[in-house]
Amino acid sequence: MKKYLCFLAISLSTASVFAEGTPNYWSGHVSAGLGWSSVNNNDMVNVGGTTAKQYATSNNTSNQPIFGLGIAYNIPYPDVLLGIGLSAYYMHNTNVTGTNTPYADGQPFSGSSLAYSANGQSYALMLEPKFTWTRYALQPYVFVGAGLAINAFGNYAEWATDPNGTATPALYFPTSYDAYNLAYEMGAGVQYVIGKSPHAPTIGLDYRFMNWGSAQLAANSQQDTGEGVNFGNIRTSSMNLTLSMPF
Repeated sequence: MKKYLCFLAISLSTASVFAEGTPNYWSGHVSAGLGWSSVNNNDMVNVGGTTAKQYATSNNTSNQPIFGLGIAYNIPYPDVLLGIGLSAYYMHNTNVTGTNTPYADGQPFSGSSLAYSANGQSYALMLEPKFTWTRYALQPYVFVGAGLAINAFGNYAEWATDPNGTATPALYFPTSYDAYNLAYEMGAGVQYVIGKSPHAPTIGLDYRFMNWGSAQLAANSQQDTGEGVNFGNIRTSSMNLTLSMPF
């Protein structure tokens, strides 16, 4: 009985020391990276009566700057750190290009297709659980995230590509629109602890995939139906450098 009580006392003491030595803590982080985005969609827009336009979008945009900042609440376990973070992201200058083909009575106009372009910015606010293996100074981690994204698009332009065709740009273009979407992300990386303190800052490099939801434009000012243009979802792969600082 005495041996059992002694073992119990030692176990409780050890647990207490571990809890006191590794308390939960907050941290802040900033990140910067480059992204590669893709969009792909065929959207038929009724512009009035029996007239429609098909917007065929399929393109990639490279070298997009992505910036982020946020905070996290961190819960240490033996060899593992669980972080519950809230992060805001901004992605600059997503370009969308494609072909605009007019239709009448369900049939395309021969030789009347136009090329078009639009661009915009994307913003997101993500709740991010993150798991980090902390046994060594070089620490692998994985994370997921979900939240709200805003894709603010505009600057629509269109032009004829066939000098012998009958296509002419419209007098009124689709207008700017802010699309609110459910967004999600997932990723993995490795971070390095700068110093020997349990709460030393870290610098990490990770790959992440983000789906920002759809990019859209509103109807032009003279359009009868009010139907806008949907370019499809913005899907981004990126490499990011992140600096995290406990406080």
